[in-house]
Amino acid sequence: MAKKKPSVMEKAGEIFKEEKELTGELFDINAGKGLVRIKIDRIVPNPNQPRKTFYEQTISELAESIKEHGVLSPIIVRPSGKKYEIVAGERRFKASRQAGLKEVPAIIKKVSNGDARIISLIENIQREDLNDIDRASALRELKINLKMPWDKIAKRLGLSKRRVLDLVGLLDLPEEIKEDIRQKKITERHGRALRQLLDKAEVLREVFNFIKDKKLTGEQTLELVQALKSEPRFTIEKSYDKLKLASKKEKLSKEPIEKAIFISMSLAKILNAVNFSELSKEEKTAIKQILFQVQEEMDKFFKR
Repeated sequence: MAKKKPSVMEKAGEIFKEEKELTGELFDINAGKGLVRIKIDRIVPNPNQPRKTFYEQTISELAESIKEHGVLSPIIVRPSGKKYEIVAGERRFKASRQAGLKEVPAIIKKVSNGDARIISLIENIQREDLNDIDRASALRELKINLKMPWDKIAKRLGLSKRRVLDLVGLLDLPEEIKEDIRQKKITERHGRALRQLLDKAEVLREVFNFIKDKKLTGEQTLELVQALKSEPRFTIEKSYDKLKLASKKEKLSKEPIEKAIFISMSLAKILNAVNFSELSKEEKTAIKQILFQVQEEMDKFFKR
């Protein structure tokens, strides 16, 4: 009796047990054919695609690259009636269609719905251009499909468990905030800071509007949230003004030191450039007196 070929789910489990990099090629089993070319009008998108957000600008840029160099990496598809459904590579498919290609290079796989989902999830998680909300959704779905603890999933994906949990935690935020992260109007760091206010819905909404209005960075947002949590009686404006004042004082306290360092470095450069053999006795004496005065001031500084 012929040995049963492992499913993609079983293969995924094996890969997670072993120390291997998770890439699309590792799931290249049960393939119906090798690399082929398929007419683009016979390819249909995957309705369960983990990537929910596609940026028209990046697709247009990819389309221009495809016009110049062609499709460098084949898309992965599976049979679906008389068509082929995309398993991985929908961005390349969209860009190829925009570039006017009639057919694209592809690898055909015979995989189930669940197997296709896992391949697509892993391929998307590892893409750098994926926004953090879609990446978090893909991570959560990967956990559901593989039924594995976060620490093992994180390790096999080359991430820390904290990083994975920070990303997945973004999914707890209100839809309006998630959409702004999805559209990259605010960052994942903004989201992590705002998440600390989930128990105070009204304050969360006010802070969210405030940081957008003031165009605060992720770090400034975190400082504001921490200030509000430590002084709950303060208004958002009062906490923000207090942070600005503290930042201004810190800057002022650093300025004299920065100026002193700048002057010292400038003096050293000037002295190194001087050719003392060409100076007169009077010029050498004048420089010596100035340097003695500088030395006296430095001694006073060190004593303080």
